[in-house]
Amino acid sequence: MGGAPGRRRRPRVVHTSRRLGGIDASTGETAHVRLLDEDSDRTIKSLALYLTPKEAESARNALENLLTWHAQGNIEHVHLDDREYEHHLTLVLYTPEQAGEFQERWRRLIVEDE
Repeated sequence: MGGAPGRRRRPRVVHTSRRLGGIDASTGETAHVRLLDEDSDRTIKSLALYLTPKEAESARNALENLLTWHAQGNIEHVHLDDREYEHHLTLVLYTPEQAGEFQERWRRLIVEDE
């Protein structure tokens, strides 16, 4: 396959980027993503999430469930954990109008991004 004998080739990495933000043309509302490091109780501005294809499928299914529950008027969340329960991700779906229904810490995150 070319290259020096005994040298391993690096897998090809394709970088793509899609930004979540700005105005959602379908609703006219500003798109917000809120990130909370629950271990330190601090907001974070950037997050890299590395998933296997199986984990990405689980995340997609969880988001589809959240959208279904939300359409029924519910505030819901799901937890995605690795097999050993060492890494934990919580996905919450809400509208800004529902911020008052959350406990104080999460309300501050949603409204003030603090």
